[in-house]
Amino acid sequence: MQRLCARFGVSRTPVREALKVLAAEGLVRLIPNCSAVVEPITLAKIDEVMPIVGALEILAGQLACAQVNALMLSRLEALHERLAHHFRHGEERAYMETADAICSVVFAVAANDSLSKIHQMLLRQLRWSHVADRAPPEWSKAAEEQEQMLRALQVRDADLWTLLASRHLRHRTALLRLAFSPVAKLKALARAQSRQVARKAG
Repeated sequence: MQRLCARFGVSRTPVREALKVLAAEGLVRLIPNCSAVVEPITLAKIDEVMPIVGALEILAGQLACAQVNALMLSRLEALHERLAHHFRHGEERAYMETADAICSVVFAVAANDSLSKIHQMLLRQLRWSHVADRAPPEWSKAAEEQEQMLRALQVRDADLWTLLASRHLRHRTALLRLAFSPVAKLKALARAQSRQVARKAG
């Protein structure tokens, strides 16, 4: 904690309160007399949390089907056009950013603040922002399902949304499992060690 205080030029109290917030969101674990440690992302953690994320996204879509208006549909359709453009041009990061924007709009249409906050908190726990810079392994199927999910919103079919969203969850899960598999962690460690050796050599 002393290093954090020195780095940010603040007293222990705000740092302690910030760590409590992070611990409440499952991002760090507080250890007596040892400040805090970052909670690791394991495959078991992914398999535990992702069904909950999926359930929240299904519920958000069901609410959106009942409440979406012409203005928000127009916004979603424009985002889907961008999504298709990024897919056709192989722009993985832009595709994923747009897919996340679409998800955010669906939650906004659902108009349930608690639902949105829990969803965002769980994605932070899984470090989704560190993963969402590459397309899922089954990219073409993911893009096709995105179009079908838009159709469900356009015709306000909550049952169709439920079916499609439950299927679509596998793409996010696959990306997380790839990023946090033991092999991926070993590769990341090797890259970090290589950079450290290069800095020392330079």
